[in-house]
Amino acid sequence: MNKKNIGGGQFLIVNYHVSKKDAELAQGSRTLDPISQNLTKTFNSNIYVKFIPDNVTEEQLRKKFTFAEDAKIISLKLNSSVKKINDVEVKSQYAYIMYDTVANAQRAIQRFD
Repeated sequence: MNKKNIGGGQFLIVNYHVSKKDAELAQGSRTLDPISQNLTKTFNSNIYVKFIPDNVTEEQLRKKFTFAEDAKIISLKLNSSVKKINDVEVKSQYAYIMYDTVANAQRAIQRFD
């Protein structure tokens, strides 16, 4: 959806969210301490996948999202949830996948978007 033409010469821009606290830290010092830099890299190397069919296993998901030899998954957590919508239980699965690098996480988003 990023850079999608929405008509009238306007484009939709999709970008990472930067919290007010992080923006203030970056403005004040222009460099984050090593711990904050590491947390930022870890946060950016995580992806969230939703609407996974109930019959998909963690192993199948890992195989699908290891799309290249150099794209290493550090952790994968598959969760399920049940919601009631109009007295009907709706089951779904979602996953958090952490890649070894931010670049691999971005490639996964581009590949599966």
